[in-house]
Amino acid sequence: MKNKTSILLLFLTFLFVNVGNADAQQKHEYVDLGLPSGTLWATCNVGAANPWDYGDYFAWGETDGKKSKYDWSTLKYCEDNTGDKFSKYNTQSKYGKVDNKTTLDPSDDAATANWGREWRMPTADELEALINECYWVWTTNYKGHSCNGYMVYKALKESDKGVKIFDGKTVDAAYSPDRVAHIFLPAAGWKGSDGRTSDARPYGYYWSSSLHANDPWNAHGLRFRSGFVGLDGWISRSCGQPVRPVRTNKSTSQRQTSPSIPITVNGRTYGNMIFVKGGTFQMGATSEQGSDAYSDEKPVHTVTLSDYYIGETEVTQGLWKAVMGSNPSYESRGIGDDLPVNNVSWNDCQDFIKKLNQQTGKHFRLPTEAEWEYAARGGSKSKNYKYSGSNTIGDVAWYTDNSGSKVHPVKSKSANELGIYGMSGNVWEWCEDWIGEYLSGTVTNPKGPSSGSDRVLRGGSWNNYARQCRVSYRDRGNPTNRDNSRGLRLLLSSQ
Repeated sequence: MKNKTSILLLFLTFLFVNVGNADAQQKHEYVDLGLPSGTLWATCNVGAANPWDYGDYFAWGETDGKKSKYDWSTLKYCEDNTGDKFSKYNTQSKYGKVDNKTTLDPSDDAATANWGREWRMPTADELEALINECYWVWTTNYKGHSCNGYMVYKALKESDKGVKIFDGKTVDAAYSPDRVAHIFLPAAGWKGSDGRTSDARPYGYYWSSSLHANDPWNAHGLRFRSGFVGLDGWISRSCGQPVRPVRTNKSTSQRQTSPSIPITVNGRTYGNMIFVKGGTFQMGATSEQGSDAYSDEKPVHTVTLSDYYIGETEVTQGLWKAVMGSNPSYESRGIGDDLPVNNVSWNDCQDFIKKLNQQTGKHFRLPTEAEWEYAARGGSKSKNYKYSGSNTIGDVAWYTDNSGSKVHPVKSKSANELGIYGMSGNVWEWCEDWIGEYLSGTVTNPKGPSSGSDRVLRGGSWNNYARQCRVSYRDRGNPTNRDNSRGLRLLLSSQ
């Protein structure tokens, strides 16, 4: 009888805990607005019980939404009470120790900290996509509740994307909150040093997780009123603003990360190879590259590729040492197992890959230039960014303006649309091809010229300007030459 009672108690405890977890998972609702990224937007602000409630107000990089005042003297990571010295999220030496962090860590993300790890604050790019991909309607009454704000609808047709309706303009009859997927963003204003809400009803302010790359005083956020919706990169991080969480579509996340293949040497795993679904894309100086494009990036031409796997990150010094027994990287640029290997020639890469294949029984190689660019652009999920994963280079790349003349740990910036890291900046990446001129027309699985003097290098490095870190930029190098800005990324055929 005692054993049966114990079993019953264990069952009831299991049932209670799991029902509680299910309730917690269902607590926060979200909406699919049909965005290209698959990003799902929550229906309420953090701290709000209903879509029309303002919720809590957070300083950027803080997780406490109920402070009594919001200014530099109370800001986490501000060391001098004036905003002249930061201990974290700093890109300028005049403000203290530089860490070049421009995206919030999960522990400092108000959405993650308050709602759980499936939720996070949107990036500046995701706010920009919300602005440009949806149909916005200003209202002073949402579902019978007197409140100002925008109903942000999933666009029903291409011509509706980015449309803003306000001040008595006619709303397309097809859009109704009862019939079309949408979120409501109340004009909740902001909070300052007196702790009181300012500009509520006429203005709405919402944080992103992105710091201004060149000014650590400020972060990016959404700002709106009747007649205006825009992305603002000059919002003082000490201000208190609402947070509207986002999450990644589960099916999208699975497509980005699965299937993947671990790179295992002597029983230890050194990262993963990410599956890239083949497809057709426009290679070269496409429109988003603008006047930064060089003549050797033209003409734009159509390329079709088969499926393949590519390294989630650059080859690390740890993996190189495991295979080759030594580390060729420049000590002055940084030494560490999670740093990208550098100071390797194209020929060195071939020797490394030959030994790696012998140890693993696989058939790794360098990517072709076309395979590299397709993956850098985000493959079939490309959002046509200028750099790999963003139009804001500081979010995804270590380059001359933020690197401190050193290489940095892999995965220390945001990934691109496929979950691949570092294809802009940090170290140049050798490709398999000889460098050659582009030809117009359509090609399938191109491999470049059959001979030449220089091999292709892609992606830019810690020592390059933003222009050289674009997804279409091409460089070259003698296959025997080593340089402390050159590394590699692996490719594995899906066959």
